[in-house]
Amino acid sequence: MLAQPLIISLLYSLLALNYSGGDFNYLPKGQLFPHGIADTNNPTTSLSLQATHDSNIPHAERVRLVTKLGTTLKLIKAKMWGKTTQLDLGAMMKQQTDTFKSFDLIGWDGIIRSNISIKWSDKLSYKFGFQHRSAHRGDEYLINNKELIRKNFTRDENLIGVSYRFTPEIRSYFEVGHRVTTNDFNDAGPLRYQTGLEFERGKYYVAVDLESEATHDYTPATNFQMGLQHKDLDTDKIYRAGFEIYSGQVRLAEFSETREHLVAIGIWIDL
Repeated sequence: MLAQPLIISLLYSLLALNYSGGDFNYLPKGQLFPHGIADTNNPTTSLSLQATHDSNIPHAERVRLVTKLGTTLKLIKAKMWGKTTQLDLGAMMKQQTDTFKSFDLIGWDGIIRSNISIKWSDKLSYKFGFQHRSAHRGDEYLINNKELIRKNFTRDENLIGVSYRFTPEIRSYFEVGHRVTTNDFNDAGPLRYQTGLEFERGKYYVAVDLESEATHDYTPATNFQMGLQHKDLDTDKIYRAGFEIYSGQVRLAEFSETREHLVAIGIWIDL
């Protein structure tokens, strides 16, 4: 799980030391290839309340509390071969609890990302990286539903992506993930596709993200999010409050073979 991010970090560090000519700095601010705002696996910290319309998680209530604890470390920025590059490392744990069952834990996901981004021009950026995702069903959930078992889902994949900023306010991105290993017996193919479009103007933002994979015959999971935001340039943090509308596979990987539709309100903080 940790070997690939560490290898990527080590290789990038060696390249930066040898080919940047000293033009590099540690812990820079900002990202050359920002995470998608509406990406449900964006390593962010958040608290939201969601209401599902037709969830297929067995014995789970429709109203749930969703908490995320995550961040992205901007480790090194270096100029190599005439292009600005950056190494980022992100991690997040997210969980869902039943609001009407003493906040019993339904399940949680853990995500680790390691990306190398390249700023090709003022508008165009690329990224290459690796993502690990693991998931587990909650102990309370299994105790109350003894007929169910824990899959202990894992998926490792390599990533490649492109981001294009049409204007200072409008950005789109496209990403392909190729599965390296998984223990998901429902996995139907190695490829995962993801794309999104974002609009930001001052304190307002609107974002949509679409993700598709073979398990659901590439039927996209769609997440729409809009609200208010504040960007703190001194601390390099972004605060958002808004609502989202989602339709797609359940946002816990232990139940990813099923689908659901939901609305949610929440706050999100990019640390």
